[in-house]
Amino acid sequence: MIGRFFALIGRGIRSLFTLKGLLTVSLLAILVAGMVFALPKRVREPKYVAPIETTETASLEPSATPRIAIVFVGLGGPGRGLETLIARLLALNTPLTYAVAPSTSNSKRHAQLVGSPPGEVDLALPVAFSKGKSDPAPGQVSSKMRRREIGRQVVRDIYTIGRVSGIVAPGGYATNKTDAGMMRIVMAMAKRRNLYFLDTESNGAAKRLAGELEVEYLQPDVTLDKVATADGVKKQMSVAINKAVAMKGNVIVLAHLLPVTVNTMQELVDKAKAANIEFTTVSQLNAEADIPQPSLAPTSTGEGTMTVPSTTTIMPSGTAPGVPELRF
Repeated sequence: MIGRFFALIGRGIRSLFTLKGLLTVSLLAILVAGMVFALPKRVREPKYVAPIETTETASLEPSATPRIAIVFVGLGGPGRGLETLIARLLALNTPLTYAVAPSTSNSKRHAQLVGSPPGEVDLALPVAFSKGKSDPAPGQVSSKMRRREIGRQVVRDIYTIGRVSGIVAPGGYATNKTDAGMMRIVMAMAKRRNLYFLDTESNGAAKRLAGELEVEYLQPDVTLDKVATADGVKKQMSVAINKAVAMKGNVIVLAHLLPVTVNTMQELVDKAKAANIEFTTVSQLNAEADIPQPSLAPTSTGEGTMTVPSTTTIMPSGTAPGVPELRF
């Protein structure tokens, strides 16, 4: 049996050296070589895919018309008087951004009042830094909190308001390592939810942290009620209009929900429109616009500070890559 097997193998080997055997082997070699060279070529050739039609977003395009975005802070606080002021602002039918204090009995209601177009809602995040005095406020984040607690508090604050487009906070006070660690968590939450960060101060680590985490960082160019009188408000609005016209770009204005500010708004809106200036919300501003930032040097009379005469009464406000992994 074994001898017969080896005899068959010997015949097969001898047949390879015949003309017919050589032709068969050659054809097989050509066929294998063709498959080796042709197969990669077919794999590399991509099929034609029709281009996806995209729709341009007008709000992201640079605007030739000067634009002003006014951010009102102070919503969410106690008192029925605030709703009267809110109603007056809504009657203007003008795009405005409203920063609402979280975790109060009025947070959700005020956010719902102003959240419909053309309005926009932000989270007015209460922050307690390690230096300086700060009264406890509902929904406050503190540098004394643990990392996880800070993230959870920001999430809870957002839920007490609803849908928000950005975070408004005095990030400029983050001047040491402890405060910077807290602000890094806040920025990480902004990054995760695709929110911009509007810094009402300008002398801390917030801007650097926003850059590291690729969060859109903004600062107000003008504080509307820096001096909370009718003349002071009108003067600051003239400053904002002149800046917008001179730069032919975007200007962010910070305002407080005060009677003197709200009562002057109709006149200010008319004046701005007469200068061919459009009003818009912060999120509609071109994120890549070259908006001059306030000086990073500390100042007692800068745009981020509101000076109020002793006769004025302020209404209560109720006061990607690189993103830390937060687990709740």
